[in-house]
Amino acid sequence: MLNSSLWIFVVLAIGLSVGMAWFTYYSPKKKWALRQLLMAFLRACSIFIVCLLLLNPKTEKKNYQNQKAPLQILVDCSSSIAKLDLESQQRQLIKAFENSNLADKFELQYYAFGSQLTTYKDSLADQEQTNIYEALQGIQKINDNLGATVLITDGNQTYGTDYSFFNGKDKQHIYSLVLGDTTKIEDLRIDKVYANKYAFLKNKYPLEVYIFYQGKNTVNSKLRITKGGVLLSEDNIVLHPENNSLRIEKQFLADKVGVQNIRFELLPLDGEKNKQNNISNLRIEVINEKSKIGIISDFPHPDIAALQRTILSNEQREVHILYPEQQSSAKLDDFAMFVLYQPGMRSRRILEKIASLQKACFVITGPKTNWGVLRKLPLGLQASLSKQSEDYQAELDNNFNLFSIGREIHFSNYPPLKDYLGEKIITNSFQTILQQKINGIRLAEPLLAIYTQNQHKNAVLFGENFWQWRMHAYQQNGSFATFDQFFSKLLFLLQHTSDKSRLNVKSESYYYQNSELHIEASYYNTALEFDSNAKLRLKLYSDTLEREYTMQLKGGYYGQEIHDLAPGEYTYTVVVEGENLQKKGSFSVIPFDVEAQFVRANYEKLDNVAQRNHAKVYLAQEQALLLEELEKNDAYQTIQTEIRNIVPLIDYRWLLVLLAISLSSEWFIRKFIGLN
Repeated sequence: MLNSSLWIFVVLAIGLSVGMAWFTYYSPKKKWALRQLLMAFLRACSIFIVCLLLLNPKTEKKNYQNQKAPLQILVDCSSSIAKLDLESQQRQLIKAFENSNLADKFELQYYAFGSQLTTYKDSLADQEQTNIYEALQGIQKINDNLGATVLITDGNQTYGTDYSFFNGKDKQHIYSLVLGDTTKIEDLRIDKVYANKYAFLKNKYPLEVYIFYQGKNTVNSKLRITKGGVLLSEDNIVLHPENNSLRIEKQFLADKVGVQNIRFELLPLDGEKNKQNNISNLRIEVINEKSKIGIISDFPHPDIAALQRTILSNEQREVHILYPEQQSSAKLDDFAMFVLYQPGMRSRRILEKIASLQKACFVITGPKTNWGVLRKLPLGLQASLSKQSEDYQAELDNNFNLFSIGREIHFSNYPPLKDYLGEKIITNSFQTILQQKINGIRLAEPLLAIYTQNQHKNAVLFGENFWQWRMHAYQQNGSFATFDQFFSKLLFLLQHTSDKSRLNVKSESYYYQNSELHIEASYYNTALEFDSNAKLRLKLYSDTLEREYTMQLKGGYYGQEIHDLAPGEYTYTVVVEGENLQKKGSFSVIPFDVEAQFVRANYEKLDNVAQRNHAKVYLAQEQALLLEELEKNDAYQTIQTEIRNIVPLIDYRWLLVLLAISLSSEWFIRKFIGLN
């Protein structure tokens, strides 16, 4: 429709066109001849067409689009489907959806899931892990209008958040079609095994085993623990439905340096279907000594306890807190590095000895720091301070690249640290990790930095209340792991550049089959600065395999992910091209197929997630009932959407054609009668 103001302009355009045509051809001395009327009409049409082109009148056009409710069908493509011989049953269920009348009511969308969510294209059941929660969450991100969701799965999840507590968006219905046998089959399994990754020579290391029984009878078995084929212990196991789980603790002596293979084996029950979950393997690396780190301080402080816990998060380190009373008897040569917490007069002598040893130091200052003592130490730190203290907030320096910093750690949200107000100077070249902020204004001075001193690296943190940072990290992430890992990387960098090692390689002593396998390397130039332009090659060997990789630069380190390794022993060499530098290492891949641990469908969890999301769970043989429910449920309606478009009232191309005709016709008539 045209609005009233546009109608007025159209009427004015008509009046203007008629008026100009009248003015052009009217003569009071002559009567209107037919040809004059015709030429005036053509002139009026031409002017009116030009006016229409200028006005470009528009109208509103309405279109209606029908949008069917989406039906997301999520198909489990993890390897447990193949191991339980459910692939043919799964294909039959999908074919039944394709042949049903649901396409008249729904927009059918097929997805495959295992470790990740993908589009379903007759996918093979070969994914080695299952995360149902992530699949359900992924569907919410893909579609705004969720409609109904159908899970075709055995309900067995190997990692991730427990999907049985998943809450979808409002009005989302999550149905489940259960694949496999829901009968509780008698099964005895090793549920979990816990042990430290490292043990120390001549010390005892603890092992913890959890055994679970599923069945209706009282059963007897034996748990055998062996190391390298040698029997360490054998325990009788008695379980029954009322007491179906057992926790066993053991301690064994670490009598040999190196990687120790520990095997746990439960004797299977008569007729037990799944025997793979009766065996579990792990490896413990026995090392000869820990890396000793000393904390030097004049006084107790909550920061020291927090520092101690952060350092001890790495099992290969031990911490000694040296107050003035303990400093005289300390053997400083035994320490790999030192944390100097707010250096003061009472610790002056031991600080001078530490400085003379030229070992890595992590200096932490604060309002109780004696800068008179600190300035005299050859640690490369000077300051010009007032007596006023100030709160300093942290901001990550995006140019820092000596090691990777996790995305989960956000220092800008951390509580402020307290220190003296004034200029603090690092006399040598340094790299800022965290910058100072006061009242939200970023300063050019560092809050946390690494610097080179006498061919080794030190670090300095200008401010106390480290313990508040650690507590804040726990509140943010639910654990201390991310925060402790950040400072563990910092200490690792200080310790390993101080021992003049320019190439450092890090890997685990063992990995479980199908788990993420990652090897990291750090390379430093002759000035012990991280070199991001180097080319590192990783050569991997086993009895049956030989591979070579170019390690990828990942921020502050070089890394390489390796996939699809069979169980066995592997050695590797990291080589720096153009340098006579290389490091060797080894690891083991332990056989473990988590998807093979299941013997039945998890009906209970699928029922729980269906009930929490306004739906029901159906067995595979009840698919017809599910199809009927979806067809008859009035909650899934086709939505008609009105689309309003503003379009030109007249196609300008036709107006141009008419304009050309009217102008040419008028010109032809004028020429015909001899007018210019």
